[in-house]
Amino acid sequence: MLDAAFARTPAPRSHLIPNDLIDPHSYWQGKFGNLEDARIVKGFSLVPKWRPDNGNTREGFVDVPALVASEAGSEFEYTFDGTAFGLFLAAGHDTCVLEFSVDGGSWIRKDTHTKWSKSLHLPWPVILVDGLEDGSHKIAVRTTNQVKTRTSIHVVHVLINGVVKN
Repeated sequence: MLDAAFARTPAPRSHLIPNDLIDPHSYWQGKFGNLEDARIVKGFSLVPKWRPDNGNTREGFVDVPALVASEAGSEFEYTFDGTAFGLFLAAGHDTCVLEFSVDGGSWIRKDTHTKWSKSLHLPWPVILVDGLEDGSHKIAVRTTNQVKTRTSIHVVHVLINGVVKN
């Protein structure tokens, strides 16, 4: 099919690529940070092969390292260089409303539960903050009991737009 399509297409030609980013707020430096670089303040643990106690899962998000907490008030901190920070979760039935603070600022709430979480621990990327000045930042993340039956979090990847800093 592609051979037929390319046979009718004019020959490739050069195109100028702009020096500046088309969208300066894009995640062109997006990468996974190291879970091991999280500084556990309270209640979190780094589980080498996380598996939920019940519910379906998706391949690649089970039997993998995960930063896990199951009680409200659990907290970790992460230092990074860049402009954005997020979490790639296995978002299941017990996935909490979390709070986060960037560079010592006010705590902001974010519900990490999805409409599919009741029956599946699904891969769910959650960008907590973006649009930061490019540079070094520290984010604190903690679990809440805002919804009594949802006090857990399962972080499979840390998402960073920028350079990871220990």
